[in-house]
Amino acid sequence: MKYSEFEDYSVFTTPQELHKAINTLKGLLTGIQIDSKINENEIQELIYWCESQRRLENKHPFKEILPLIDDACEDGVITAEEASDILWLCNNITS
Repeated sequence: MKYSEFEDYSVFTTPQELHKAINTLKGLLTGIQIDSKINENEIQELIYWCESQRRLENKHPFKEILPLIDDACEDGVITAEEASDILWLCNNITS
């Protein structure tokens, strides 16, 4: 399948891709909250998630989520409160 055909087809899959991306983020954040610590692997996964969604950073809901995550990751530590805030936003988007 050529890339242009993929783009045409993506119009139909965008809602599912959004839902999958948000649920993946929710899973990452839930894992962080479980032990109240964030390790290097979790931070790397969160950064990877953000980078894979960066092409959508000007679209809802990513224009709200990505800056929130970027701010939380800036110091290399995600507090329980920061994770809760991001998770709250994700839950409101998917409900």
